[in-house]
Amino acid sequence: MREYGYSIVMTDSHTLYCNNSLMGASITLDVGGLPCPLPVLKTKVCMQQIKIGDVIKIHISDESAKIELCLFADASGHQLLDCQPSDSGWILWLQK
Repeated sequence: MREYGYSIVMTDSHTLYCNNSLMGASITLDVGGLPCPLPVLKTKVCMQQIKIGDVIKIHISDESAKIELCLFADASGHQLLDCQPSDSGWILWLQK
């Protein structure tokens, strides 16, 4: 588990943090290490729980999850704000 210094909102096989400072993200979802389609499914659950206009910052490590999350955002009417490489994979920002 990565430590970001944010308060933990919910945990199970992924870690969900409350974070209002980075790129307007209201939630950071760490699904690094999970194979596709799990990152997409966990993102979908989070998107259902946030308000319109909120942003989720998603840490992923699976290349196919990056592609699938972009397709999910487009098909669901969410906006992909950014996608940046990181040491452990990629970071995506999705806005509901």
